[in-house]
Amino acid sequence: MTNEAVLAMHAEEAPFLWASRDHAVQAAHYTLDALVRLDDRVQAHLEGLQVDADAGARHARRALATLDVGTVFMGGALAFQGDEPDRVRDAFAAASGVPDGHRPLASALAWQDDGASRRWRERLLKSSSPQARRVAVDASRLCRSTTVAEVLEALDDRDPQVRAAGARAAGECRLAGAIGPLRARLQDGDDRCRFWTAWSLTLLDDADGLAALIPFCEHPPVAWRAIELSLRVLSLERGRELTRRLAGAPFGRALMIGATGVVGDPQALPWLLGQMNDPVVARIAGEAFSGITGVDLERDDLSKDAPDLEDADEAPTSDTVDADGAGMPPRHQDSLSWPDVDKLKAWWDRHRDEFRPGQRHLCGQPVSVAQALHVLKHGRQRERAAAALELSLLEPSTVLFDVRARGRLQRKRMAPWSS
Repeated sequence: MTNEAVLAMHAEEAPFLWASRDHAVQAAHYTLDALVRLDDRVQAHLEGLQVDADAGARHARRALATLDVGTVFMGGALAFQGDEPDRVRDAFAAASGVPDGHRPLASALAWQDDGASRRWRERLLKSSSPQARRVAVDASRLCRSTTVAEVLEALDDRDPQVRAAGARAAGECRLAGAIGPLRARLQDGDDRCRFWTAWSLTLLDDADGLAALIPFCEHPPVAWRAIELSLRVLSLERGRELTRRLAGAPFGRALMIGATGVVGDPQALPWLLGQMNDPVVARIAGEAFSGITGVDLERDDLSKDAPDLEDADEAPTSDTVDADGAGMPPRHQDSLSWPDVDKLKAWWDRHRDEFRPGQRHLCGQPVSVAQALHVLKHGRQRERAAAALELSLLEPSTVLFDVRARGRLQRKRMAPWSS
């Protein structure tokens, strides 16, 4: 006999937990182990709803009326699990009423086993709906299974969001065979398509892409994504020049501080310590300091309680993020620790001889394949995202490691590196 109360509980908890996960994958304090535990809880509630598929679907359909990313994910995850076109249409209808509703649907499709995910992606790619085609392209990217043929088709799509999704997939899946068609899209009439084209070409080591990407470093909402990649490709000298130029961009000081952490040169650490005296950017500077040195402000007793200041949150906020939530620093500033400047100055006085100015560092060590792998295995989510980019640039034949993928899938993908 169906226990409606239990199903209602599952239908309430699954969306809440997935929304929490959506925050966690780009939060400063989350580790891979913590993400695995959160994913397991999401999956347990989805399986609870599938014990009685019809009744579970009824509760999911009722929840879709709330129109939020978590309920869209749940509705999509249950619908894609089987051959239920009506339920899939319900999920897409709900997604159309949610900002960036394609994201939870693409995540729900990528959440499935390979067979179910592939079947639905093939169907959606043939749809007359641009939203359906975009979800299919994004889900293939998340599964790291996009082909050159799929990218070429997406780049020729009449819808600019589908073209942008195809351009992004080409870079993250490291499809060198798409470089020529990508170059043609550098003149696309859509800003977002041009951005992802330039970003992917840069990741594919194309000079035309880097030249086109650099101007985006000064233009929100994609500025931070452009900075994170550009500064890892440019020489230290050109990187410093670009960082100084950011002062004139919207939220310029926050961008400069975050960019300094990306450059990773210990020479900038005394300057970062000075920035920590301003509560508007103190946490951003603390994160940049950690990104270079590897210190954990909480674990190493280098943090302090939040000051009682009204203007402490005047730095960029969620209003300056792009459609995928990866906006300008400080993304999810509430997950950052408040640095204790005096303790950090004392720490730097003790450890300055361990760092070589003029050499890029990642979490306390010079940038290298070994250090990138170490951070991917043991770091926190934002550090892991940086390590994934570094690894991809150092190992051009590898796809960009997805630190937002299901935690257990990430562990599986990392297994060969443990040998």
